[in-house]
Amino acid sequence: MSLNLSTMERVAGRLLDTLKRFPLAALMALLCTIILIVLSDIEYNIQETLPHYNMASKVAYVMSIGFFLFVALRLISKNIMLTLLGIILLIG
Repeated sequence: MSLNLSTMERVAGRLLDTLKRFPLAALMALLCTIILIVLSDIEYNIQETLPHYNMASKVAYVMSIGFFLFVALRLISKNIMLTLLGIILLIG
């Protein structure tokens, strides 16, 4: 199986199209992934002594919910007010 340049360009083009269509969902997924990688690197016996561990895990949980929320809101409508409502729902 060989990948040629046209295949890679097509994949990159589709990736950019997806990022343009769902920018907030992509941002939520990226930030949540980074936070979870950092949290998984912390040793188990010192997790509870770190003051920001619980807060970071809660933020990652909200971001994972936000990913699905922003995908659903974008599929329903391209209205910016609906997106702002989604942000308010996540914050509140």
